[in-house]
Amino acid sequence: MGTKELPEELLRTVAPNDLVEYLLARGWRQVKGIKKPIAVLRPRGRVQTDVQIPLNREFDDYYFRMSEAIAEVAAKESRAPVAVLNDLLVSSSDILRFRLDGPAYADGTIPLEDGLAFLNGSRKALLSAACEATEERPFFSKLTRGNSLEFLNSCRLGQTERGSFVAVLLCPLDVFNTRINNEEGLWGSDVQPDPFPRQVTKRLLNSTLHICRLGSTDQIERLVNPQRGDLQVSANLCEALLEMHNFNPRTNLEITTTWARSLSPGRKATESVEIPMRVFPVLEEVAAKLRPKQEPVQSIFIGKVAKLSAEANKEDRADGEIIFAFQGDDELIKAKVLLRAPDYDVACDAHKNGQYVTIKGIFVRGSRLHEIKEYSKFGIQSLF
Repeated sequence: MGTKELPEELLRTVAPNDLVEYLLARGWRQVKGIKKPIAVLRPRGRVQTDVQIPLNREFDDYYFRMSEAIAEVAAKESRAPVAVLNDLLVSSSDILRFRLDGPAYADGTIPLEDGLAFLNGSRKALLSAACEATEERPFFSKLTRGNSLEFLNSCRLGQTERGSFVAVLLCPLDVFNTRINNEEGLWGSDVQPDPFPRQVTKRLLNSTLHICRLGSTDQIERLVNPQRGDLQVSANLCEALLEMHNFNPRTNLEITTTWARSLSPGRKATESVEIPMRVFPVLEEVAAKLRPKQEPVQSIFIGKVAKLSAEANKEDRADGEIIFAFQGDDELIKAKVLLRAPDYDVACDAHKNGQYVTIKGIFVRGSRLHEIKEYSKFGIQSLF
């Protein structure tokens, strides 16, 4: 989308100072001594590419000049102009972007089941970071509790963007007034802590960066048993990152943020983290060590067939594997099940028609994908 394609009705909602504040929050500096009704902003670095921002809506060419300025900023950030415009429209929200970067997503699309897992993993990552921001633990038996659930309910799913596959999540700062740890004096008497949503976005990026740094240097034991001053990452966050990535070959996962203009994040705030492919096996090992051992559970489970994996020709298959999805206490759980041929045929029909199924077996938890073994009952679940 070029400058001429930026919707004028949206540009009308952008105040003249919005773009100025946006750039100042990213380290640009305002050039002094400009007498015209424009602001001139200059980026950090050796390449001096000034951007002129009109400050008077009464200019005949105000909207053209504003769209031109937005396009210049977008080029500097290697983003689409409409993506920068979207950021300007949500000045009081931290914007998180979860990006899968690999050949399979070059066209900006993703298989449906992978996309659902990606969004579910993003949700779990936010909840995990919210719990970690409240209290450091190696594992949280329940993520949807107190502040974490209230925070999640305040978040919004933003417009998708180009750049492999990108999920955009908005975390408003002004609809959640709780400030954590203030009463305990952890911030000092003269220091005002960040609002809770900002604590969560910072924690997500800092914990992920900590995992990448230690995971890339094979310091797994330090992630499991932190040294003094280290962050305690949780098994829940490790599992969330694994679910988003799903061990897709030649694929990296990147998390970036655009901080709300209404509150500076500080000079040393982490803005982006890229998780390379080699770190994901480390995540799986760390998650298994941090999560308490859980004995296999025999029960009856009700859910849906999320994925089929067998020979399409009935005559060529003796059995078939499915991915069975069912709701746990506060998360969607997926488990693989190896079905006998007649039951697999039933699973195919249920998957095609979107029907619920019931299965009786032994649930065995894994760090990434779980399994139901020794099943003895499988069939369509009647809802009435």
